[in-house]
Amino acid sequence: MMKDSINTKRLAFAAILTAISVVFLAAAVWLPTGRAACLALAGIPVYLLDLTLRRRWSLLSLAAGSLLTFLFGGMATALAFFLFFGSYPIVKDLLEAKLYKKKVPLWLLKFLYFDLMAILLFLFAREVFLPELSKTLTVPYLVLGFIAGNIVFFIADKALGRCGATLFFRLRKYTDQLL
Repeated sequence: MMKDSINTKRLAFAAILTAISVVFLAAAVWLPTGRAACLALAGIPVYLLDLTLRRRWSLLSLAAGSLLTFLFGGMATALAFFLFFGSYPIVKDLLEAKLYKKKVPLWLLKFLYFDLMAILLFLFAREVFLPELSKTLTVPYLVLGFIAGNIVFFIADKALGRCGATLFFRLRKYTDQLL
């Protein structure tokens, strides 16, 4: 009986955080500007779920958020959330748990993950949404975009870590009682 109550509380907590994530994803689909910011903000509840309830709940939140965003009509947003903005917080926590003291391999793997997902998203966007993109982009623009993307990723990783840690420790006394 007690186990059912704890699982119900966990499910409700996960549903609330998933709903917050979905609100940001809906904003990314429907608002004309600020889509990248909305996508980044949608990943924070997934990260908080990963920190508090562990990986199974965060993966369920990632899947639910991606599916609901796809149903909103935001195929590109759903794909970007699923491949990077929603999955990266889970990957980040996993990598940081495994390579806590090894900073160089940790950052190499983080940048490798980002670069692979950026290339995959770029190829998908080029083939599906903007086939004429390959004619207009030249190598210098791609290199500049690659470098700028890695710089923004580094800053975003630091911001995600600080935001997630702040929320985790501020909400810890409530989540420990609740869960």
